[in-house]
Amino acid sequence: MLYLGCSLQVTITISLQAVGGATSSIFPRVEALLLNNTDYQEALEFVAARKKMEKYHSMIDFLFCEIFTEYQLACFHFYNGRGHQLHEMISPVQKFHFEQALLKALEIAHATWRRKKIMSWKKIQTTVQEMYEAA
Repeated sequence: MLYLGCSLQVTITISLQAVGGATSSIFPRVEALLLNNTDYQEALEFVAARKKMEKYHSMIDFLFCEIFTEYQLACFHFYNGRGHQLHEMISPVQKFHFEQALLKALEIAHATWRRKKIMSWKKIQTTVQEMYEAA
């Protein structure tokens, strides 16, 4: 006897906004880079393929919280209505240095993506954190 089977595969794609969430409008140069050049969005998704970006409300929230992990809890508290946006928690000097670090992370991601080279998220995180700490 011959049995024929049929299978169905469903793929759900969740599109993450580039900006918004806990980091809304705090890093305008990072926002501009992501909004004006979708290559940077694709690059970030490429290097973070094994990360759960969908936990965050925006790509910038993801980028910031996954590099500066000490802010993850504050971000999720904000999402749950029990916390503050990032601009209420950091100084203008910190804001400047964080933005520089995020721009560097996007440049690393973009270069990695262009070369289709594999680079671990941990390597990107460490490189950016070292640059931030040296500033």
